[in-house]
Amino acid sequence: MIDVLIAVHEFAFALPLLTGLVRELRRSPESLRDVSVSLDRLADVLLKAGQADVEIDGARKTPLELYRESLGLSQQIVSEFGRSPESLHDLIVSFSRLAMMAFGQEDAEAGGAHLKRCFAILEEIEARGWQDAQTGQFRRALEAFADGLG
Repeated sequence: MIDVLIAVHEFAFALPLLTGLVRELRRSPESLRDVSVSLDRLADVLLKAGQADVEIDGARKTPLELYRESLGLSQQIVSEFGRSPESLHDLIVSFSRLAMMAFGQEDAEAGGAHLKRCFAILEEIEARGWQDAQTGQFRRALEAFADGLG
């Protein structure tokens, strides 16, 4: 558990630095993705540690807020730099995390909407001929999750 708490502290300390570098130096799909992935990982670690929130740059952030911020960055990548297999995969990851959070908070409507977006993005990837092993893994995991809901 101490390792998890150290990880939370390190992520919370590094995230404003990473965000500042992206803002000051260069916005690119890769740099925005780095921040997005960091937000997701911090939220994952908070959940694992059972922590309700963390302070980042003077503001308290919950895992749900971190996942939403990550989704926003993934959507920026798509809108600013275009659709790619990786950018669409990142959207699936963000929407699936939000779906799990929503279902965990007994918000079936929001969870269902997020899952629906995941499947729509998967269909787009397949229609464009961009499917790969990861796409198949996403589909199987999402179908198993949806089946487990009832």
